Amino acid sequence: MKTEYSLLKNFTKHGVWWLPGRPEDRVRGDLVFDGNDAKLKLFGAFEGTESVFVNRDAEMILGSCGNEDITLLNCGLGERWDVMMDSITSTWWCQFALIGLHAAGGLEHGFIRLETSSFSRVQLHRNNRHYRLLIHVCRLLHDLFLPDQQTGSRRFRHVLEQETLMHRVFETFVRQFAIRHCPDAKVSAMKIKWDGYSEASDEVRKVLPNMLTDVTLSRPHRKTILDCKFYKDALVTRHDRHRLHSSHLYQLVAYLKNKSLDPGWESVDGILLYPAVDHQFDLTFSLLGHQVAIKSIDLDQDWPKIHQRLLSVLSASASAVSDIPHNSVVTHNADI
Repeated sequence: MKTEYSLLKNFTKHGVWWLPGRPEDRVRGDLVFDGNDAKLKLFGAFEGTESVFVNRDAEMILGSCGNEDITLLNCGLGERWDVMMDSITSTWWCQFALIGLHAAGGLEHGFIRLETSSFSRVQLHRNNRHYRLLIHVCRLLHDLFLPDQQTGSRRFRHVLEQETLMHRVFETFVRQFAIRHCPDAKVSAMKIKWDGYSEASDEVRKVLPNMLTDVTLSRPHRKTILDCKFYKDALVTRHDRHRLHSSHLYQLVAYLKNKSLDPGWESVDGILLYPAVDHQFDLTFSLLGHQVAIKSIDLDQDWPKIHQRLLSVLSASASAVSDIPHNSVVTHNADI
């Protein structure tokens, strides 16, 4: 019967353990996983590791628990030794546990020591591009898997609390959705030139910030710049009134006014898209001659509803300027 393991559930495996190339030196022990860390408690010690002066790291430890093979990777000998009546118990901390196999070839055969730079060395092309999503997910997990400052062990950070990281995830998700589901539009992350950039000196050009859109949709009859905002609080509160972040509007207006100077982009419109938390947005108004929409999407719902909502946001048909109550966040047809 196949045993299924969850990274969220505790388990203990009883068996015998040995170092690669030394199967004759087997030690009984328990592999204990508490939901965060994996450690190997041995009732004894591997030959040659009894002294506190030896190397206290092991790239790999092999184990057999009944009929189940286990490989432990990136192991470090714990700081505490218990010596009672000439018997020794030792504890190894393990970064990875591979359940169901023996990777006896070592890390140099099939495994690499994973670093952030490892992902930039992956070359994706037509024949292996189906691995793109998997590579991105692995990069995300690696970025979140950081050492705990108190214990030294590694733990996963709460991904939703990382606004900068989640903004990149949200932005990429929306752009890739548009590429897949808006075949009538050319979808890109577009770099916009500042008005007067060509006449500016080299010194000025060096200090001007880049204007790079999150999602730009270029259709023959409509141009749209969409800016994704992943914030815990989409609105700021002042004097008991909820308002949009002014910096978000300033940024979008800068995109619209500078891009509208290019031929064919004179009537470009803009969208600010937020994941819904406490507020739902579906507002449309005029801002300095450009149609601007403030929209939200509830990601905590079934996928068909998310799919339909995004299709509506990215639709080729422009929304009419809606009637907005006077006590809303923005004023109806406000030409600011």
